[in-house]
Amino acid sequence: MSKKEYPKVIVTCIDVWRDDAGANTLPNFFSDWDPDKVAVVYTKAALPDTKLCNSFFQISENEIMRAALHPGRKCGKVVYNEHKSTDTETKQNKVAVDEESKRYNFFRSHNLSIFKLAREFLWSLGAWKSKQFDEYLKSIDADVIFFPIYPYAYMNKIQSYIAKKTGLRGVAYIADDNYSYRAEWYNPMFWIRRFFLRKSIDEVMKYCDELLVILPKLKEEYADKFDLPIDVLTKGISIDCEFEKTEKKLPLKMVYTGNLFIGRDKSIVKVVDAIKKINQNGTRIELDIYSHIQLSKKLKKKLNVEGCSSFKGAVPISEVQKIQNEADIVLFVEGLDAFNKNKARLSFSTKLTDYFKSGKCIFAVGPANIAPIDYLSENQAAVVATSKKEIYDKLLDLVENTEVIDKYGEQAYALGKREHSNEKMKDVFYRSLMNNSRKKHITEK
Repeated sequence: MSKKEYPKVIVTCIDVWRDDAGANTLPNFFSDWDPDKVAVVYTKAALPDTKLCNSFFQISENEIMRAALHPGRKCGKVVYNEHKSTDTETKQNKVAVDEESKRYNFFRSHNLSIFKLAREFLWSLGAWKSKQFDEYLKSIDADVIFFPIYPYAYMNKIQSYIAKKTGLRGVAYIADDNYSYRAEWYNPMFWIRRFFLRKSIDEVMKYCDELLVILPKLKEEYADKFDLPIDVLTKGISIDCEFEKTEKKLPLKMVYTGNLFIGRDKSIVKVVDAIKKINQNGTRIELDIYSHIQLSKKLKKKLNVEGCSSFKGAVPISEVQKIQNEADIVLFVEGLDAFNKNKARLSFSTKLTDYFKSGKCIFAVGPANIAPIDYLSENQAAVVATSKKEIYDKLLDLVENTEVIDKYGEQAYALGKREHSNEKMKDVFYRSLMNNSRKKHITEK
């Protein structure tokens, strides 16, 4: 199909689109699209810098907070890829990004529900509903909307607003458990937020004619909740060669590349503890941890153990694949503790498709009943440990039987090639948007 025939799409994002960034799932879906046929509305302070899109409308949270102090002030503006911006705009944007980064780090370190409710309240004041936004939506003259469903009611309200103002229908995409009440069953504040989140999702779904989800388990669960055709869509990967076995020598090299939220830090500490025990009489396995997360002194001490593990900090996205390819084992973790185990119940990290592509043995740690662990187990695509004891036992088995490492690497590689290829995922995505383009409802005046 010629790019000229692709429908013109509006998509709403939290993260800015940058080709050098790690958060690339949504941009990956549009990697073959005509950049003049994609319009992105996003809420981070940074400027975009990507070859995949030329049209952006920014509603930054910094501006939303300022507007709360100045009633009547409106937010939102058309922005351009960073290389097209003036020096003054670039300098101003750096200040805004630093301000945003400090606020996010504060919220992450305290993780209080009251902050999340306060954010929802500020966005509900509606400073983003502006003449500039309406004019931008009109100027796009889009054919269809792609609705990623977010765990924040304000993001879904923005999407419903876009649908009302443009008169367009579209396709929804759910990549996590953003609808059930099971993720934080112990937290009353979560139940309040989830009630309003569900209402915002139900509103978005009124404008959708198809639903895409990230895992078969999500498809099964949401089939009873939404009366829509449902298909599976993940980040696609390019695999164009056969799997190659490599010689394994001790010490084995294990790597982790990703964030340390929702209990993942505690799971990695358990892995480090197992490695310390295995290495008591000599180094047999080493773990390198790459993450942009700022560590507390206590956690840094736990993750930096001489001859066992090392926290390397952030690494450019361009280097991640090289790091994975040079490893013997790639580590995938979810929280095992009671407070966090349900937060990843229906999630599927894009890290997994990257791991499949690497062809490396995946060592996966997580509760047995969550979707990513189920998926890996059912497809025999990883060595899975669901408890602290299993982490030690199964790591020790890999050290003592290194021939097993290639077996699991090949099975992960085959799964990626079979179920997550670029060709298969792009076919699902393009077909869905094409089939549901140019469908109209009554436009709000």
